Amino acid sequence: MKTGTPPMVRAPDMPSRTDSGSSDDAKPSTAAADAEAPAVVVQHSFASVQPDLPRKPNYWISCCKACVLLCLALLCQPIWFGTAIVLSFALTGVSIVAGLPIVFLILYFYSFMPHNDLYTQLLLLSYKVLFFARYKPTARGDMLPGLLRPKEQLEKRAIAYAVNILVPLSSEEEFKKDRITFTSTLGILFEENLHRLPYYQRNAAFAPGEDPVEYVMSYVGDVFPHVNQIYREKTSDEACTQLAFFGLGAHRIEVETETRTDEHGNEVEAKMYVVRTNQLSQLPVREGFETYGGDAYFDAEWRIEKIVIQTQLSSEGLPGPLVTVRPGERGWEYAKFCWRSSLFSLVTLVDHLYGVHMQAGNACVVAMRQQLSKDHPIRRFLTPFSFQTISVNDNARNNLVNPRSMGPRCFALTDIGMDLAWSAAPTLLQSGVEAAKAQTDPKLYWRALLDRGWYIENWVKPRLGKLTPWWEQALEFWNVQKAFVTAFMESYWSGPEALLQDKEAFKFLVQSVSIVQSTSSDAITHLAELPAELSAEIFWDATINLIARYTNLVTAGHEQVGTVPVYAQDASFCAFAWKKGEMMATKQAALNAAVLMAFTSTPMPPLMRKTEEDDWSFLFPSEWKSADVPSPKARADAAYNQFQADLARLEVKYQAFNDAALAADATFPNNFGIWAHLKPGGTASGVFIKFVLVADKPFMRHVCGCASHNHNSFGAPFCNCEDKDATHDDGCGLYNLSHDPATHYNGSITPEVLAARAHLPLWYVLGMEEPDQWRVQCDKCGTVIDSKNGGLAKIKEVEKHLAELSPAERKKVHEEHAKKCGGQHLHHGPLLPYHHAAYDPMHGFHSEINALFDESVNQYLAIRPNDSKSIKQLKEQTQADLNARWKKEHLPKFIQWGEDGKGSKFSQMNGPTIRRVFAAPRLVTDTFDLMAKGAGTGAKEVGASAAKAAGGTKKGKGGKGKGKPKRKAKDRVVRMTDACLDSSEDEAAETAEASTGDGHRVGAAFLAIMSFHDCIRSNHKRSAKEITMDERLVLARKATRAALRMEKAMLSLIGTHRRRTYAHDIVYGTHMLYVLYGRPWNAATEGSEHEHQNMKKYFARMVNHRTKGADVLGILRLSHAYRALMQTDAVHCLPRTGYAAGRANITFAAKEGAVVKRAMWRV
Repeated sequence: MKTGTPPMVRAPDMPSRTDSGSSDDAKPSTAAADAEAPAVVVQHSFASVQPDLPRKPNYWISCCKACVLLCLALLCQPIWFGTAIVLSFALTGVSIVAGLPIVFLILYFYSFMPHNDLYTQLLLLSYKVLFFARYKPTARGDMLPGLLRPKEQLEKRAIAYAVNILVPLSSEEEFKKDRITFTSTLGILFEENLHRLPYYQRNAAFAPGEDPVEYVMSYVGDVFPHVNQIYREKTSDEACTQLAFFGLGAHRIEVETETRTDEHGNEVEAKMYVVRTNQLSQLPVREGFETYGGDAYFDAEWRIEKIVIQTQLSSEGLPGPLVTVRPGERGWEYAKFCWRSSLFSLVTLVDHLYGVHMQAGNACVVAMRQQLSKDHPIRRFLTPFSFQTISVNDNARNNLVNPRSMGPRCFALTDIGMDLAWSAAPTLLQSGVEAAKAQTDPKLYWRALLDRGWYIENWVKPRLGKLTPWWEQALEFWNVQKAFVTAFMESYWSGPEALLQDKEAFKFLVQSVSIVQSTSSDAITHLAELPAELSAEIFWDATINLIARYTNLVTAGHEQVGTVPVYAQDASFCAFAWKKGEMMATKQAALNAAVLMAFTSTPMPPLMRKTEEDDWSFLFPSEWKSADVPSPKARADAAYNQFQADLARLEVKYQAFNDAALAADATFPNNFGIWAHLKPGGTASGVFIKFVLVADKPFMRHVCGCASHNHNSFGAPFCNCEDKDATHDDGCGLYNLSHDPATHYNGSITPEVLAARAHLPLWYVLGMEEPDQWRVQCDKCGTVIDSKNGGLAKIKEVEKHLAELSPAERKKVHEEHAKKCGGQHLHHGPLLPYHHAAYDPMHGFHSEINALFDESVNQYLAIRPNDSKSIKQLKEQTQADLNARWKKEHLPKFIQWGEDGKGSKFSQMNGPTIRRVFAAPRLVTDTFDLMAKGAGTGAKEVGASAAKAAGGTKKGKGGKGKGKPKRKAKDRVVRMTDACLDSSEDEAAETAEASTGDGHRVGAAFLAIMSFHDCIRSNHKRSAKEITMDERLVLARKATRAALRMEKAMLSLIGTHRRRTYAHDIVYGTHMLYVLYGRPWNAATEGSEHEHQNMKKYFARMVNHRTKGADVLGILRLSHAYRALMQTDAVHCLPRTGYAAGRANITFAAKEGAVVKRAMWRV
């Protein structure tokens, strides 16, 4: 029985939980305080109550209560009927309006992906919308320091299954507009609740012989990521070796010894490599699916020897038996498939999703955002590595971790199985925590926990006995990253004592490791308990290793466990879920894996600096309040540049490793690569290529490091011709067309020659490592640069000297060097390696057309200062008539004839305009009719005016220069009869020369130009590989004849007062292109000025002389394969030339008249 409710009061001498001070501080100190204090009352407890006996049922209703409720129900009945009628009309209206779109959507979703559920369909469709609306981010475009958010507490959500993991919401992401809109709210609601859709298991299997790769790519091929890895035969025994030692299991290799009996009956210890997945064997799976598990054992030569499968517990709870399957035994192929699929599932769930994203990546980015100011050097340094990490992890929380999201739908685990898997994930990680727990020395503890290099050298290597190639590359990459981090830290802090004063850095380390500790398998010492033990040296080491470990994990680590499209694409190779006894996933499981792979492949800014847009050194702060090192930004930039150089070096080395694995003579187990770049197919493709540099003349000269094409040495990089009189003994000259077209562009000016003329070795130009011994000599000035006389130091000294010069002084140095060295600028080597350089005839053809119209029409319309009034009026009227006629034709580009009152001059015609003019011959005849009409009324005065124009004056700005005679054009002698022509061409040339009248010469030039145009634009339907070399030579000679006729006609009309270097190149370049391709290669972008300028900007960003290691050579890193091939199996098929021998570093035993098989370089 209750006796009353006692008052709730404070007990004596007990402070309230809300008091901030101690109990002593809470005591009143004055009598007034004693008087105001509340009375002390002791709280009484409540009395216990026994149930009533005997017990009677109580349903909270009686007859009276039932009658009252029935009466109320009768009174409410009309309201119910009225509401029902209104709702029925409303539902009918909604059904009529929304019926069509609803039925359409139902039919639409039934029309594709019939073997999947609505969740997967909606997820894939929404990702495709985002994929094609997104662009690839860049450092300079998407990491602006002004968009960094301040240090703040982040709003987080707990993820399902895992304990102690809180993931920030995507709204906390940096570099995005902090604006909530209706559409963005709908997107958030959609993503947060999509997993609530029901899951329907569909068991449709692939038909015998049906290609699972083709099936999944038919649905996700437009958004599926690039497949980098190469497996020659995915289901073979050798593929298991590749998967374990070079692929997905390379970081999980362990060693186990096994006692065996040798042939003499003695017991010996045999070393076995093993990759385990039996840790997953006891996890419950959905009905009908196979359980995970299987430990693959490899012998000392890395050949797979057996797979041991741990079966599940019996119904009595006893351990299941171990099943061992060996090669050739029944069930061997099925055991391999189960092991491959179990490894794929283990790495994806534990190493990738839990280890990289939810644990380490999340811990570091949360600590960085909550403890480091936006201008803190460490925060700025980590920004590129943490770009969009919050968004990615929040997306993983919604679409990979939540119940019934894509993760649980992909795997065969039940809900309880998913719970158990996430609970076991911390114990299954191999990240360094297991090594740290074994250490007693605090210094070694921190190194084992965070220093990846120490972990590999002192934990992995002693257990393996020898590092595998994957671990060797992992160690080398770690050393590069740690050196970068160390150099960066030393740029702002002079040493451990200085860093220890930075409280933000200390809190960052504490929170990062604390979060990792709270999500690890066993408790490791909490940092909050160790502030006194963290000496300055340990803190310095731990901070550097933490930063390096994080950057290593989200780059190389994520590449290892997350770049897995080759496994997710083929359901017969690996699967997340498969039916018992089946060696291929169901269609639903196959497509689920492919969809998961697609929408988790978000593009990120590249780590390597390929263009200026990828350079993220601008993030480094110029100063920091606790920094005690002068000029920290300059030091940090130097560290960054060294890091980029190291990455370029590793790229070349690792690609050479992969290339060696693809070689036809590569033997097991050296025939497996660790790919970061795609190679087509797992074996030699049989494709042989050469690089041909084709462009217009000015661009070609720029790429090759030469001076302007107006320079005296106009021939480079095609030939050695210079502006010398054609009567000179060497036969050079701008308008000397007597060279043999078959040999003039003989490829003798190689990249090595151009580099030597720039006084640089080719290895330096290509950004390669310096060889022990090297020597180059300029063939023009004779200068020798080698490793014995200054070497690389001397090259650096010259570069430093050039950098210190003013632009005007530097230009002068380059011009003087170009005069002596064949037009090559000092230290401007070729930016691209090539086998042949050829001129694009389309550029020259366009220039010839414009020169012809300018010479035959426009020059007579130019208004001269000494023109009489009548002549001026006549020219203006003719200009107006011509412009009106050409405007009427509606050409792609408006052509302005003459010079109007505003100073606009003759407009150059582009490609589409020229084609339209050729298609309208009446326009050309009308043009000359109008010219003849004007000439008929004032021919004598026009002729006199034109004659005086040659001695006119040159007017400069502000009237300066009046009365000064124009510089006399350099006269170049033309030897028309020395060209290589047959009798018909000689006759045509003589006819052109005999045509002394302007009209005849203009007509001959037009006919020759149109003949050349028809020649190079016809006969292009055949594939180049179908055209034999003999046919190519016939076509080349025909095109060369047309080019020679055109040039002779142009020279007859124009003479030599115009400097047309393309007149030389268009003859010999066209011949070369026909030999190479069977037709001219049109690399022009004429006709679209926008595309033309875009192409120039794009190429200018990739190839430039000022940024070493950031040019297009990063894409064309083939020189190492090129070199290695020529020094091995290509030695016996190289041409017997000095150049080939020099590149291959061999000596040929030349035989007179010997026939040598030619081969292009195989890639």
